[in-house]
Parts: sequence; C-alpha cells; structure tokens
Amino acid sequence: MILVDSSVWIAFLSPRTSDVDSMVGSLIRSPGQTVIAGVVLQEVLQGIKNEKSFHLVGSLMGRLAILEPDQKTYLNAARIFRSVVNGGKSCTTVDALIAALAVQYGVRLFTLDRDFQTIAKHSDLKLFPFS
Repeated sequence: MILVDSSVWIAFLSPRTSDVDSMVGSLIRSPGQTVIAGVVLQEVLQGIKNEKSFHLVGSLMGRLAILEPDQKTYLNAARIFRSVVNGGKSCTTVDALIAALAVQYGVRLFTLDRDFQTIAKHSDLKLFPFS
C-alpha cells in the first residue's frame, strides 16, 4: 500500500499534465493500493476554492482508506520531529505525523515534498520511489 501525500494530490489535481498523473491514476484504479491520512484530506480540500470541485475531490478521496492515528502515532511523530530537529534540520508537526502514520502502518509514502527525504534519514520512513 501507498500513502499518497498532499503534494502529490495537488500536482495530480492541477490543470498541468505531469508524470504524477499516470502514477496516481494507476494507484487509485488498483483497489486497496492507495491510502490517505486525514490531515492530507484536509490539506487538499481546504485549498480548493470551487464548491463543485470541492465535492468532486472530496468524493474521490473519500473512497480511499484513511490511516487513523492513535497515541502510539503521536508519540512516534514527536520522536521523529525531535530527531530531525536535533539533527539540525527543520520539520513540521504535520509532516512528522504523516511520516509516523506511514511507519506505523508499514506503508510507503508517495510525496513530492523533499522534506520527507530528510525525515526518512532520521526515521524508519520508506518513500515510494518516483522519478
């Protein structure tokens, strides 16, 4: 399974065509292959201005399984955040949470956000290879 980050969804939903389009299209056509985090759903939907698009994207993403955080997730997110920051890099709370969800559920993260490369060096995060 692949956890698709908001950076990928935003690229997929943009009017410009990219290599991301075919990859995401392939993933979402494969049942059970793609999962999201609740915070990713929120990030993507809150950036949509048009009400019709909001409902369309919400319906599409709403069909995907959502990885639910629990206390273990938040504890690991705090560890990831601290490890990255103590290593002299920056990390956001949301990115640490997304990474912790991916680690906890044993899924790879599909992202275009380079900050996750740093997070992967400081945690057990596995990234989905995309070039």
